[in-house]
Amino acid sequence: MRRLALVVAALAALATPAAAQYREGQPEVRAPRLEADPDTPANAALNAFANWYAAAGRPRLLFFWNRQLTDETTTRRTDKVIEDRTYGESTSGETTSTRFGEATLKETDGSERKVTSRESEAITGRVYSAVNPKASDLLETVFVNTFLTVGVDVADRDALIRRLSLANPQAERGDIQFLESQALATGIPYLVEILPSPEPGSPTGLLFTVKIKHLPTSSLRAQFQTRAVPPAGPSRIVPVPGVGFQRQAGESRTTPPLVAVQLATETMARFVR
Repeated sequence: MRRLALVVAALAALATPAAAQYREGQPEVRAPRLEADPDTPANAALNAFANWYAAAGRPRLLFFWNRQLTDETTTRRTDKVIEDRTYGESTSGETTSTRFGEATLKETDGSERKVTSRESEAITGRVYSAVNPKASDLLETVFVNTFLTVGVDVADRDALIRRLSLANPQAERGDIQFLESQALATGIPYLVEILPSPEPGSPTGLLFTVKIKHLPTSSLRAQFQTRAVPPAGPSRIVPVPGVGFQRQAGESRTTPPLVAVQLATETMARFVR
């Protein structure tokens, strides 16, 4: 290691005079400006969070993506009446079932008799907002993988609910709020809610509300809103007719994967604070 350091120092010393001789009698040329790496803030946030996570004892995290933890302790339901009239004549009596379980009974004389049914529909425990499912899945995948990259122990909401449902009577397995409450009591320290809402004026088309909750103390550790716009690419010098050369702003890097990474690193920064 010492030999390598000496070699590097010797090469540096030799390089300086050579450069001076090559430019003898000429003013020094200013070194080109180093362009800022747009990924530097994200990498710094990843490293800082990795250090915090190790020092905190690698706590388990539970993510609620597009789902909100409300004060509803039980799932509320409402009856949904389905009506689907079937037209046409029939030469014999028959029963036609629909996808909702409703049947239209056709009499032999061609008349029909409508039979309606009621369904129980959950009105709590649903998604937070109507975001395009395909886009939401991609954002969630990259967001979670950013945490997994630094070794975070991530609990899966659906797997927890399925496992806990086995210990509950059949009548209570449809109560998602109750099962979520049980899941939060399984020793998970942090719950992170990520609530995307459509926002046409945003560069990303979305506004994210993020809440970090410490479950053992039922306290809110952080809450913020962001459009999760990634830093633009490096600027560059371009020729402008009639003007000369001008510096042009870097290109936008607002793509779904980079938006998700930006959202993840902003969330990590709130843990470190």
